[in-house]
Amino acid sequence: MPLFAIGWISHVPAYIQPTPVGQWITGFARRRFAFVLSIWLLITIMYLGDAIRWQFWRLRVPQASTTFAYPVGAVEYLREQGFVGNVMVPFHQGAYVSWKLYPAVKVSVDSRYEVAYSEEWVGRMFRFYDAGPGWRETLNAYSTDMVLIPRLTPVARVIQQSGWNIVYEDREFEIFARPGLTLPFSDRSSKSFTSLFP
Repeated sequence: MPLFAIGWISHVPAYIQPTPVGQWITGFARRRFAFVLSIWLLITIMYLGDAIRWQFWRLRVPQASTTFAYPVGAVEYLREQGFVGNVMVPFHQGAYVSWKLYPAVKVSVDSRYEVAYSEEWVGRMFRFYDAGPGWRETLNAYSTDMVLIPRLTPVARVIQQSGWNIVYEDREFEIFARPGLTLPFSDRSSKSFTSLFP
């Protein structure tokens, strides 16, 4: 079919042009050029107006229900609280938290992997979020103030046994604070979040 279409487009218009039908099409095209041009200009202006209204030059960062969701709501919460300290974060979300909250917030890991973190350390973070062997030791071994936890990870089901208190939750993420650190609890599970880049 594609080869037939190419052949048709290449040859048939040349056969039709000298016929009365071809002459009518050519005349119609000449008479209607201004009309067609004005229609295209109108369509262009409409789309340009729509693009400006949606501010296409601003990159939006959604917090979607995926494995690699951005913790937009959790980051907003930490910023609203004026939090300063160390946050344990998953590998995939660490860069976003650091990008939005540095230097007030230091993260345990981000997606730079071998450039900044050893393979052993990254593996330890993955084991923690999988609630694997030694997850409690990882939680208590470092000066961690908060833990950002995707709700679908195994550690979300067991971290309350550790004495850490939940201070934030939405549809995708929870934040737990170390014992002795008090922040107001915020339930934003009915909200959707979008941030802007940068």
